Amino acid sequence: SIIKNSNFKGATFKNCNFEYAIFEKTQISINILYENSPQRENTKSYFARNLRTNFQQLGDSRNVNRAILIELEATREHLKKICYDRSSHYRDKYKGWLRIKGFKDYYTFIFFDLIWGNGESLGKLIRTFIVLVLLMVAVAMVLPQAFITLGRTRVLGQSMVTLGLGSIMFVMGLT
Repeated sequence: SIIKNSNFKGATFKNCNFEYAIFEKTQISINILYENSPQRENTKSYFARNLRTNFQQLGDSRNVNRAILIELEATREHLKKICYDRSSHYRDKYKGWLRIKGFKDYYTFIFFDLIWGNGESLGKLIRTFIVLVLLMVAVAMVLPQAFITLGRTRVLGQSMVTLGLGSIMFVMGLT
């Protein structure tokens, strides 16, 4: 069901099933995510994403960020269950290529969480930047000739080192 242009400010919901509810421009407390989220991770992720979109429509950035964190955690758990859960639901639904895709999606999710917190962790992003710079310094100390060669190689009038560092700084600036 679609709940649109409504005001539930101050309302509480007990044991309500919002599993497939869609909220649009609706004033509602973030507590609905904590108290009435669906149990299954895939629908919980969908529910959190929908509420995040709703909060974005209202300009409520604080609750957008809270919803994103719940969405990311539910997504992580769902992808993990696709890979490792022994229940018949996951074994029957995710077979063959779907299970292989689940492994790819799960480990891609984990990788991006490690690198930059899936866009929600400035600390992880800074840590990754520092590790990359230290790694480049270590490689330059061990293999200085490689950096000298890269420094002499020009692409679009710029050295490869300049382009590499510029690309890293550009990507870091986008996040």
